[in-house]
Parts: sequence; structure tokens; C-alpha cells
Amino acid sequence: MLLGESQRKIKTFDVDPDLGDIPKQKPSTRMELTRKRTRFSTRFINPDGSFTEEIYNQPMFFQDMIDRKWKRIDNRLQKSLINPNKFENMANEFKTTFTEESDPSTLMSVQKEGYNIDLILIGARKVKAVINENEITYPDILPQVDIVYLVTNDKIKEALILKAPTGQNRFSFELKSPANVTARLETNGNISILSPHNDLLWIIEKPYLVDSKGIYSNDANFAIRKEGNRTYIDLLVDLNFLNNPNMSYPITVDPTIQSSLSIRDTFISSRYPQNSYSSQAYMFTGVTPSYNITRSLVRFALPPLPSNCRITSATFQAYQINTNITNAIIDLHRINSSWGDSVTWNSQPAILPTSESSASPGTFNAFWRWEITKLIQDWYNGTQANYGIMLKNRDETSAPYGFFTTKENTATYEPRITLTYTVDPIGLEEYWHRTEEGINPSNGNLSLSETDLFITGRGIPLSIERTYNSRNTIEKGVFGYGWSSNLDVRLTFAATGPIVYSDSDGTKHYFGESLEGEYLTLSGVYLDLVKQTDGSFILTLPDKSTKYLFNATGKLQSITDLNMNVTIFTYNPSGSLQTITECFKSNVKHYLWNCWLYFHHHS
Repeated sequence: MLLGESQRKIKTFDVDPDLGDIPKQKPSTRMELTRKRTRFSTRFINPDGSFTEEIYNQPMFFQDMIDRKWKRIDNRLQKSLINPNKFENMANEFKTTFTEESDPSTLMSVQKEGYNIDLILIGARKVKAVINENEITYPDILPQVDIVYLVTNDKIKEALILKAPTGQNRFSFELKSPANVTARLETNGNISILSPHNDLLWIIEKPYLVDSKGIYSNDANFAIRKEGNRTYIDLLVDLNFLNNPNMSYPITVDPTIQSSLSIRDTFISSRYPQNSYSSQAYMFTGVTPSYNITRSLVRFALPPLPSNCRITSATFQAYQINTNITNAIIDLHRINSSWGDSVTWNSQPAILPTSESSASPGTFNAFWRWEITKLIQDWYNGTQANYGIMLKNRDETSAPYGFFTTKENTATYEPRITLTYTVDPIGLEEYWHRTEEGINPSNGNLSLSETDLFITGRGIPLSIERTYNSRNTIEKGVFGYGWSSNLDVRLTFAATGPIVYSDSDGTKHYFGESLEGEYLTLSGVYLDLVKQTDGSFILTLPDKSTKYLFNATGKLQSITDLNMNVTIFTYNPSGSLQTITECFKSNVKHYLWNCWLYFHHHS
């Protein structure tokens, strides 16, 4: 309950806004709750009444702009309904179009947020495209060169396959875009495609080279040049690498067009300690012939979870394809500091030395699983920052190495987290059923509420309201164990990751995180949380006018209503509530909490 909020009415709902459409009877098999999809996750109800969240590190769903429903991404290429001479991906937030036959006109076009960018390969031969699911190949589009495009859930991977040395090390594309859309070469070698409002639409990642034996080189770069009103992107490849007799053809040149900045998986190499590998299709873990010691890093944007959920199990899964993996033990470690798309061996983040868990099934073309229940609980409870995880081979001298697929590969085999939880209804949410005696039949929780003080005024009424929950006797509020009140409202969080909002009746609401730094709540739960530049937070309640201000440690600092009347809370050095002050127009009311004294000043 809130300051000035009257007792909520007891209601039951056919649809729990926290959980989604719950069937009348428990399903015989796991059933997806499609209304609880997010861009990176989906939810299932299990036959035993528990719930499972599947979390991916690339988008799996997109929001349809017509019906606003989250739908599964499908990047298979089909004939365009508008232009039968073109192919396009079936369902995604962006539309990618390819010509059936390459010619001097547009080879590939991508549309997002109403903006089109087209790429035209200079000197392209007229060849017929070959389609395979979400992949399109233009064979011999240049002498001894194929081009392959792979449409993934948030990227278009372009690969120039150099089948033999030709002496050519420059490949040029004309970039066609609306006049107010610009291309900018960044210091890290990427190209940013910017909207008229300077918003980032696409990133064309700095290219890399890899030969057929897996030998890698970072010696490929972009250059942007203008000729009249035309813009060209030149892809420049190191000729020494191409002519090196130790290199094995075909050699792949791989630039990638991606729709977001955030990296979610990569690996690092001791042999190339200054190179980053964020756009590669695989992660290596252990000693490899090409990279020497390698370690894999993965991070997930954790979605919001239902109120008062209790996580009972969680696993991390990665698909391993190396056939020679016998006796390898891969340890999973908690990462303790931040990292980004330019992470290298030399800049790798700190980790917890003790592993969270290990895996050694010895299988290939199969998912490996690591148990991470405690880690996930810590992330969601706000006691540990979510910087992701690192995979390390326990023997980093000569043991076989793990070869795991990444989000750059396919959505079928990308890394994922699976977590299972139950919901323990503690508190007074209106969509949780209670008897007239205050007992929740699903878990036996007894909720009792009392109002100790209620003072009306021109602004927000001051009330001291407390709620007892019989199943919440571990936590201690200002009124003791088992009691929650509107003086105990707080946020709990770490440096990065989910945030817990503990409301006045003992309910815990879990805000998820986006890769853009926003905080997400479940659809149907109308709470809005925004982090300020000074580290404080503003929580807007469902009435859209009442705002709670929390400081950088999560303590409630003030409440502001629609008329800008403010209630201010101060705390003593030990962190206990000391004063409550109400400010509106010419009136100031001052309350000394720990002595139960009330002062009124009128000027």
C-alpha cells in the first residue's frame, strides 16, 4: 500500500497480468504462455504448476506493429509478394530483400524503421542466386569470388568467399540510402548508419579474414569515399595474408550488418591478445591450434519475472560441435566486471576464481549444460551484478577444446538460459485471491493489514500502514519480522542486472533489463522505472501521476503527486528513517518518525 492509499478490494482475475493466460487446469505437457514473450525470452507453464523461462542471447521474437503481439522470428527467404524477382525474409522487425539474379542494380536491401539502405557490388556479374533456408549465395559473382548472405535474428552476415588468389584485395559497394541517412566510419573500424535524428539504425562491423583451416586475421578494413552525390564503401583486405603460402583457400572475408551495439557472446585468444572476435560464429574454450588459449564470454539481458517468484533451478546451455572433446572439463565462472564488443585477452574482465559449475559430457553436436541456480538467484535478487559468465577449460595446457556456437550462427543452437520458478503469492496484489479472513488458498499465507496513522491535507495524505504476511517472517521491516509497511518501500539492485521493487504490502516486483540500459516490467504490470544520471531512480505508479524517487542505494527519498505536492523522507547515519516532511504551497508539515512527534508550520 502507498501513502494515502486505501485498502485494496479483493478481486480474482481470469488473466493474471503477472503470469499471463493461465489454463483452468494444469497442462499435461509444457505449454507456452505467448502473451509473456519478450524480445529475448518466452515463458512456459509446466504440468506441476511451475513456470519455465527460456532466455536467449539474440532476439527470438519481434513485436508486430499491427496487432502489437510478439511473434516468432522467421528469417527463411521466400519470393517477394510485391516483386517476384526478389527474395525476402519472412518475419522480423527488419525486412531484407535480395535479387534473384545479381546485376549492376541493388544486390541487397534492408529496411528498418522506414529507412532503406541498398548495397550494390561494383563489377558484379549476372548470376542466379541459390537459396538455402535463410541463406542466399551468388556463386562466382566476381572472378573466383562467391558472396553469401545469412539472415539471422538481428544481423545480416555477409561473407565474401575467395576461392583462389586473384591479386584483388579491394571490393567496393555503392551504398544507396535516403539523403538524410548518413554513414560514418568509427575509430574501431565499424561503420554506423545513422537516421536523420542521429539515431543508430545499423552497424556494419569491421571485417575479418579466416582461411579454411581457421587461421584468423584482423587485417581488413573499411573506407568510405564520395564521388559526386554517390557514397561508396571499400572493403580493403591485407594482400600479404591473401598471398601467404601458408594460408589455405578458400578464404572468407566477413563483414556483418547488425541492428544493435550490444555484444552478447565472444571469445578471447592468448595468441592474438589485442584482437576481438565478437562477430564470429563460434566460441572457443581451451587450447586451439590457431588461437592457443581461448576463453568464452556470454552475457544475457534478463527479462522481468512474476512478482514473488522463487527460482528453483537454472541452467546455462551451449551447443558444442568439436568431435575431439573427450575428457575436457569446461568450468563456468561468474564475471565480476564489465566488458564490451572490443574485449580482448589483454582487456578481459575479472572473474570469480571459484567456478560456479562444470560440464564434461564429452559429446559433440549437442547442448552442454551448466547448473547456475545460485548465480541466477543472486542476479535477480540484486545481490550480484550481471556481467555474464566465462567458460574456461580446466586444463589450459593441452586438453581438447570446446567449440560452441554463438548468436552469430543460428537461433536453433545459440546459447540460452533456462530457469524454473514457482510463484508464492505474498502481499495484497489485487489479482491474487484471498478469503475474507485474508488467507490465500494457494499457499496458506495469512495477510493482515492495519492503518496506524492517517492525516489528510492539501497534498498527499500521510498514512502509516502495515501488513503482516505469515509466510514472510524471515525479513524484518520497521515493525519487526513478518511486517511490511509503506515505510519499508525500497529498491534492491547491483551495478547491473535486474532490480527488485519491494512494495508496502510485502510483494516483490522484478524489473528486467534491456541491453540498451532500460528496465522492463511485465505486460499488464503498469510500473515504470527510469534510472537518472546521478544514479537515482524514479518509479511511476499505475496512476501515471504518482512518482517515487529512490536514491542511488535504493532508499525512498520522496513522493510527488500530480499537483507537485511532495513528501520527503530523511534517514539517520545508520540508515533508519528519521523524518517525514510534507511540502505543498505555503504549508510545511514535519514529522519526527522515531519519536512519534508531529509538528506543523504555517507561514
